[in-house]
Amino acid sequence: MTKLILFQIDHPSKLNFVTDTSILFIRHLEKSHDVWCYTPKDIFFDGSLKATISKYIFEQNSFKCLVTKTINLEQADSIFIRHDPPYNMDYLTSCYMLKTIEHKVKIYNKPSVITSHPEKIIPVYFKDFMPKTLITASLDEAIKFKKDHKCIIKPLYGHAGEGVKIFETSNDFLDYQKIYGDYLIIQEFLPEITQGDVRIIMSFDKIMTSFIRVPLEGEIRANTARGATPHPYNLTSRQLEMCNKIGMFLKENDILLAGIDMIGNYVTEVNITSPTGVPLANKLYGKRFEEEILG
Repeated sequence: MTKLILFQIDHPSKLNFVTDTSILFIRHLEKSHDVWCYTPKDIFFDGSLKATISKYIFEQNSFKCLVTKTINLEQADSIFIRHDPPYNMDYLTSCYMLKTIEHKVKIYNKPSVITSHPEKIIPVYFKDFMPKTLITASLDEAIKFKKDHKCIIKPLYGHAGEGVKIFETSNDFLDYQKIYGDYLIIQEFLPEITQGDVRIIMSFDKIMTSFIRVPLEGEIRANTARGATPHPYNLTSRQLEMCNKIGMFLKENDILLAGIDMIGNYVTEVNITSPTGVPLANKLYGKRFEEEILG
């Protein structure tokens, strides 16, 4: 049966049609369903929660909007929240509004889960798997932590490697507070990053695939957006153990798609807002993982 499926995405002009996981999912689902898109700013409440939605044709490197219309979002069979962070008040507001209908419409990933579980804080539920970590708004605590470890500092709500750097001076902390807000995350530097950062794509409690991203020489950020080179990767027994435990959390919270980031035997992030990497995994392995994830 044809279903009405909506994607809450960034405007298509901001997307890379080759590497974007949302575009991949849309192309797969529109083969058998009625798929429409809208941006977070297209949502409004006037007695019921509505959105102005658009029907797009996505070509290899271009898009065309065929028609727009306004609907009550409760008419949708499912909604995919797929716009990118930053995890700011605009992002949260769209999730708060969708949360009011998540008991009536199937939403992936659930807005209540996204707002309750920031990606860099989820690993706190798995403290045995984390590198030594400090989350703080206190410069004194940061300096104290730094004395015992070579550290990196990063914004608590950044994405795509934004702001990740070696923590060297007090000014690093104070300058970041001016840019990113009071709370920052400081972690023990893991030299294994030179070998790469592992991305594991999971659907509920199932491991779909994994690959490793090797950073450029002298770079501590292993994001492909920062020039890292991806390679196929087989998980170690320790990494499989970590995924199995994290998978219990994902299944319990009905998380359709998650991107787990590991450096060596440590979990650094559990990405659930708009996880990426499926098209890249398809290219590395010659498979169509979206078919397994979406059915």
